[in-house]
Amino acid sequence: VDEWRVAMNADAQEPLVERTRPSAWVDEPSGAEAVRAFMEMRQPKPSPVTGYRRVMFWPDTHLPYQDKRAVDLALKIADYFKPELLVMLGDILDCNGFSRFEYDTTDPRTFFATELAEWHKLARAVCDAAPDSEKVFIRGNHEARIERWLWKHPHLKGDEAFDLSHRLRLADYGFDPEIKEEIELCAGSLTAKHGKYLGGQQAGVAARKEMARTGTSGVSGHVHTAATVTQRDKRGLRIWIESGHLGVNPQHYSPEIQNWCHAVTLGEISRDENDFSLELVPFRLSYKARVYGKELSA
Repeated sequence: VDEWRVAMNADAQEPLVERTRPSAWVDEPSGAEAVRAFMEMRQPKPSPVTGYRRVMFWPDTHLPYQDKRAVDLALKIADYFKPELLVMLGDILDCNGFSRFEYDTTDPRTFFATELAEWHKLARAVCDAAPDSEKVFIRGNHEARIERWLWKHPHLKGDEAFDLSHRLRLADYGFDPEIKEEIELCAGSLTAKHGKYLGGQQAGVAARKEMARTGTSGVSGHVHTAATVTQRDKRGLRIWIESGHLGVNPQHYSPEIQNWCHAVTLGEISRDENDFSLELVPFRLSYKARVYGKELSA
């Protein structure tokens, strides 16, 4: 290798000095190994930002009308997937007692205290399954029932008893203490929101409407159907996922709809916020789901 380096410096007519060698080469290799090591030093260094951040999107749960086996399966997925960010997409509580619709006032499930008790059990279970994850709670139209109810009872506004963030004790469970309306991820190219559009029994209709309105890729809940919609235009390829739900079909609440699907959505976002992938994980009727090649069941 010294002869090769002398030839490379022949025009300079200067003797090679030791400072041209990397200080780490105390016992310098010879021959082809030395040339290979020298060339490897000249390769571009990888970016310091590498890898992807795992994200899990938790859909409508409608406590205390949750499907317990579906929730158990979602928790097992969280424990296996180990998300670094967990986003609850809204309608986690049903807030039936604040509804403008008629309901059975003697049913304990309509009591706000019952919903809160179920929430605290779920929040503790989520913390156990994903203890190190950043957590975000997005407001759904069912949680918004409380605000609409307070419009009719303005003398109760400001009362901590009706402050949802306070009653949920979000900070105690590692959530951002502020309830969000929506969040933007991946430098604004990915939106997570509860959603506002309906699609009837046809999955994917609401996703197309949300994507058209938002102008980005995204994940939403609200309609309880599960679908993945893609669209390519001059701005590139976009994807939107209707993320299903984790509730049951109680008789008092849309009993005629049969296309609801238990599911969660998983994703990966590059740490430099330049790329992402999303995957809808539907649950089979046997409460089984396949996550990156592994089958989980509840």
